[in-house]
Amino acid sequence: MFQTNLLCAVNRCGKQVTILSDGPKTTHTITCVEHGVLISFLDQFSFREYVRRAANRLLELSGEELINFDAFAMTSDVKAPPESMN
Repeated sequence: MFQTNLLCAVNRCGKQVTILSDGPKTTHTITCVEHGVLISFLDQFSFREYVRRAANRLLELSGEELINFDAFAMTSDVKAPPESMN
């Protein structure tokens, strides 16, 4: 299992992003309270694979163990509160 915090990188914002979706087979939209929609993914698999590959680039630079394709990951299907949406 791996855990990561996703932060907005626009102008080095650093605020935690919100992941909006209606389930694993629906669009996953990543938003920042300051910058709005940052990116969207076709489904949960596409989003998780993007995060895994991005994390592996950083892990490889520091000589850490990489995250396998079949690594266990839990992704919340809880909807964000309305006040977190732009």
